[in-house]
Amino acid sequence: MLNDHYFNAFPELKSQRLLLRPLSLSDAAEVQVMRSDERVMLYMDQERHRTVQQSEASISKKLKKYQ
Repeated sequence: MLNDHYFNAFPELKSQRLLLRPLSLSDAAEVQVMRSDERVMLYMDQERHRTVQQSEASISKKLKKYQ
């Protein structure tokens, strides 16, 4: 698994202006807004998310890599 190679758990990194944390399914609506934006996806080699369900599936797939 990807996780075994780099760290024991997905780290939470926090500064005064930024919080990097693991994705969760509750982030799906915000991810869908970002991933459906043509400007955001212009140079990404991935399909745009047209529904929240697509974002949920993508998040679930990513979360499985860290289990």
